[in-house]
Amino acid sequence: MALPQPNGDWAEVRRKKNNNRTQVSKNDITDFYVAGFPDGTRKEELRKPFDRFGKVVDVYFGLKKDYHKKNFAFVRYVNIADAKELENKLQVTRCKNTVMEVNISKHQHKTTLRRSHESRQQPTNR
Repeated sequence: MALPQPNGDWAEVRRKKNNNRTQVSKNDITDFYVAGFPDGTRKEELRKPFDRFGKVVDVYFGLKKDYHKKNFAFVRYVNIADAKELENKLQVTRCKNTVMEVNISKHQHKTTLRRSHESRQQPTNR
């Protein structure tokens, strides 16, 4: 971005980066596979029972049902000390009075968490 100067010239101004954001690496994220919740469940309804056990950073619904004809989703936690211990605690998690199947995901989600405008590409002036 450029701003006009009193002498008629233009000075280039760059936006300061906000260093107050916490950066999360892929190694700090643990994905859990969740299956068996009722049709019509919303993200907020699925996130709520999982929030008790740690910081949930994302809930991703599968577009289709799994091979057992059950709804499934992935719940992503950040900074989990012991994933196996958390997996055991999550075995009795309910959503709309239905006990869900919860396991550590076999394959961790490959995309990184979105950060604000810093990760977006800025248009270049030609």
